[in-house]
Amino acid sequence: MAVLIAIVVGFFSVGYIFWLTFTRDFRKTLPPHFQSTAVAIQALAEATDSEAQLMEVLEKIAADIGGTVAMTPLEALEVDDDVGQRLSRGDAAFIFAEDDSPVLLIPVPSKGKIVVINAERRFPVPSNAAIALSIAVIMVIVFGTGLLLTLPLVKRLGHLERTASQIAGGDLSARASDGHQDAIGSLARQFDTMADRVQELLENQRQLLQAVAHELRTPAARIRFGLEMLPDAETAEEIDARLASIDDDLVELDELVRELQLFNKYDAPSTVLSSESTPLKAVLEELCVRLQPLRQEIALSVVGDEGTVAVVDKRAFNRALQNLISNALRYAETRVEVRVAHAGEACVVDVVDDGPGVPESDRERIVEPFARVDNSRNKESGGVGLGLAIVERILEAHAGSLEILDGDLGGANFRTTWPV
Repeated sequence: MAVLIAIVVGFFSVGYIFWLTFTRDFRKTLPPHFQSTAVAIQALAEATDSEAQLMEVLEKIAADIGGTVAMTPLEALEVDDDVGQRLSRGDAAFIFAEDDSPVLLIPVPSKGKIVVINAERRFPVPSNAAIALSIAVIMVIVFGTGLLLTLPLVKRLGHLERTASQIAGGDLSARASDGHQDAIGSLARQFDTMADRVQELLENQRQLLQAVAHELRTPAARIRFGLEMLPDAETAEEIDARLASIDDDLVELDELVRELQLFNKYDAPSTVLSSESTPLKAVLEELCVRLQPLRQEIALSVVGDEGTVAVVDKRAFNRALQNLISNALRYAETRVEVRVAHAGEACVVDVVDDGPGVPESDRERIVEPFARVDNSRNKESGGVGLGLAIVERILEAHAGSLEILDGDLGGANFRTTWPV
């Protein structure tokens, strides 16, 4: 509505200025084709002593232009002050009569009179009423056109507003897209993308809270059971064994809290990772030396080009590969290989083991928080179920990817890609 008002006011202002210009300036300005006539008549009048001879010549000129001519004192003319001052200075003037016919006023100072030539009406001059009516018609057309153009936009913006209110009221399934390809359609699509993301985040949060509750319930129940059984212990050895079991459960809870903190850190959109050129093989060899004590009987090795370099956050990269290698060591039978190679515009790190592998039907689910292939959650399965989820978040933050394949050693191949 504000746009419509601005358009109407703008046209009204232009029309008003046009009206002022036409009535005040155009009616008082001597047109070029009359200027030469005025100069010639003034020269002729000054050169002719006889007023009768002058009138004879002027009548011939008036007949040629289809008008009439007369000579009258300035005082006898009814003109406004501006025209009167111009004639007093000896300058010709151009006015319109009541019937809108053009009138040429030429002063003859030597005779103290004004030559008045009434030309025929060669072109129509709109009256003030006609000008006002034209402006009103223009305003109606502009307002009507603007209304026709604006109403659909207002309706679509209202739909977007109602959708936002629905989402704010808890209806996360509401969407605003209307299929149009203009600016409002683009805004609606971006709004829907945001709504999809919010709905996805809330659903993920709900599932994560359910999984966390389940994970906390198991060690908490074991701790409660251990405390209840503690008074029944008859020997110091039994007491120590039950206390050690309770301590193991507390360690598991502590590990769960740390993993949750890491998961939230790398899942947050505001997380800023550093970027530095990192020689991957050297970093991975150092990491394998630290992880080998987890299972000394497993052959753990790194193969690949020494010159392989990726641009990564070194701490996040170490954490991701530590999770993958630890996972491979847990399930391997005899051997784990970490392979480094270039692949076009990326660097590929494969963690391959000779364990039981990952069924193809579970490969998408296994990267979800607290998911395990065997679907068990006992202490013997190892980990808290967030390792692969953290790996995927770190890779997403690096614009990389995680892919689970069949390994050539008989087990699984966890393939990661990193920017070079």
